[in-house]
Amino acid sequence: MPAIRSRPFGSCSFDVSPACNLRRTGRDTMRRQDLPLRHHARYGCCVRRGYGMFRLRLFLLFLTAGLAGGEAFAQPRIEWEIANRFRLFKKEEQFRKLAEVFAALPVEDRKGRPAFAFEDAMQRAAAKGTLGKAFGDRVSIARWGWTSAVTRQTCFENGNHGHYECLLETGDQFMKPRVADVLAKIADLPPALAGQSCRWVAAELTVVAPCTTEVRLARRAFDKPFDITVTAANAPVADIKSVRLRHVAIVGFGDSFSSGEGNPDKPVELVDDSPSSYQESSATNGRPRNYPRRREGNPGSLGHRLAAATWLNDQCHRSLYSQHVRAALVIAMAHHDTAVTLTPYSCTGAAVRAGILGYYGARDDAGDAGDSSPQLMRYWRDYCSSRVGYSRFNNRGRGFDWQSELRDCKERARLKPDAVLLSIGGNDIGFSSVIAEEVVAKGDYGPFTELLYELWLSQVATKTFDEARQAVTELIPARIRELSDAFRKHLDLPSSAIIQTGYPQITRSGGGSSVCQPSDAGMDVHRILAISKDDTGQQAAAFVPFLNQRIAAAVAVLPEERRWRFVDSHVERFAGHALCTAGAPGDAPDRQISGAMQFPTYVGFKKPHHFLWEPFAPSEWRAYRPRNRWFVTPNDAFLTGHYMRVAPIGRGKTPYPPQDKVQPLLAATLGGSFHPNASGHSAIADATIPVLREVLKLPQP
Repeated sequence: MPAIRSRPFGSCSFDVSPACNLRRTGRDTMRRQDLPLRHHARYGCCVRRGYGMFRLRLFLLFLTAGLAGGEAFAQPRIEWEIANRFRLFKKEEQFRKLAEVFAALPVEDRKGRPAFAFEDAMQRAAAKGTLGKAFGDRVSIARWGWTSAVTRQTCFENGNHGHYECLLETGDQFMKPRVADVLAKIADLPPALAGQSCRWVAAELTVVAPCTTEVRLARRAFDKPFDITVTAANAPVADIKSVRLRHVAIVGFGDSFSSGEGNPDKPVELVDDSPSSYQESSATNGRPRNYPRRREGNPGSLGHRLAAATWLNDQCHRSLYSQHVRAALVIAMAHHDTAVTLTPYSCTGAAVRAGILGYYGARDDAGDAGDSSPQLMRYWRDYCSSRVGYSRFNNRGRGFDWQSELRDCKERARLKPDAVLLSIGGNDIGFSSVIAEEVVAKGDYGPFTELLYELWLSQVATKTFDEARQAVTELIPARIRELSDAFRKHLDLPSSAIIQTGYPQITRSGGGSSVCQPSDAGMDVHRILAISKDDTGQQAAAFVPFLNQRIAAAVAVLPEERRWRFVDSHVERFAGHALCTAGAPGDAPDRQISGAMQFPTYVGFKKPHHFLWEPFAPSEWRAYRPRNRWFVTPNDAFLTGHYMRVAPIGRGKTPYPPQDKVQPLLAATLGGSFHPNASGHSAIADATIPVLREVLKLPQP
């Protein structure tokens, strides 16, 4: 008996006898796969392998024939998606995890409240530490929230003054989208293909991989249709014709209600030890209140620089939790064939003239990375081929006339916006002045109150609701017309592709006429803050729809070709989630702390390095947990954004010491109070998404 030797084939090894080495005859050369079955005994495994391939081809042939004849076979099909569809994120693996969480949501949530349900799921996953290695240390993510791992991995850099020159993992430039990687797999794979290799062909690209695995089709061009075919053993498995990768560009303009104010991507790091009274800034029950300080905070320093809150943009308090980011992100997660480039420019405190069309400093202590230029100038910095004339970051107090000084781009970039998201109007009529009138106590606080007004509002005067209504009537129509003129001149898209959102209810505590009552709930961080008037809740509940209706009316009377869309279906959804609403959902993690309305009070220490606080320690605060209120309270703002400054406000003014008595007030107000929290921004985004889909010509779910 001749010796047996092993001969590899692919990844397998077959026992083959010398008889398997067929010899040529005078008539023909026999191929192994052509051997008749009666030669099975003589030629052993040679026949077995040939027959196996024959059966595989025969199976695929019968499968195809059965499908053509209407038989009830599960047809193998190709499923594909763009790998990283949210191009603001540099890291594909982070987007893949977000898309996984989104895909796991119930169908009803993905249809009816996709942004809100997604944010809720992400907050719970962060608390449980289940987001995986793409988000780093699970303990840190549980404390700071999921965006803390993403914010410094985006295509916006403060020092870069824009989004340009950002290279994605595909090699694509952020502002020059050309290609994207595609992930593809075979669904309903026949069992016969398990363990087999499949050959994928996409235009000029060929990939060979096990049939059971997902393949990467690298660098496929946007808007250039191509076919994908899959074969195994030279037999067709599945194909798909005219695969087209879409790309859309979305721009965000606006104020603090769209920048994400109050929701830093990484909250401040407060410690339980070494509390400070900040020169007896406030008192509780006749005793000076002690406040927590940042890590390494001391009389000469606010704290370690890494302990401060982190924002996508520090000066504008622009955040990944904002309504504009959430709406664009859901579009990317929900549509497998569409990649989204988002360029957000919203800035806290912005108005039409001081912000979008003119210079505005916002948090002007940002240092060398500061950029006070108009949002439309920042837009051209990204969307114009030449940046000449768009790099004046600070106007140094000089006047600025956008109609004569904001030059129109003559060399427009290939990338043009497909949609614009907008939130504006509140600062134009001085809504922050109304809040100051209603929640900042007067009386015996005298100069201290006026100091806060000057710091917070850059003015001493406040506004009553009646004065605010008059300002709405007088100013809003003119501001909307002026903004329309600017958009018509500078934006490369029809006005119908601009979507403006209304302002949400802030004091509607429930259905019907239920409103927030006089109280310092959520505001006991400082004695000067409280709802003290009996009619504040009702007045605010009536003012919000008045403001929204006047904005909508001003938009509606624009010429048809300059008229944009106004969305306000979310406004009343905030009822029951007001500024004064306590508690958290029953199954929410850390619900006793996240739902609390009382500011932590220092009560002493038990032993060295063991400081006691009630009802919870500052280090236990978790900014991003599901809670019933959809607004940032002054307490929340202190514990989360914690904006303090030592730089003087205005020229010729003296700096503020780190332990100055005004610092707790800055942290409780300029840290983002009275703005939507992460859940609130998601609720606004949910109202925007169906309209955004319509603008982008994307199918509704």
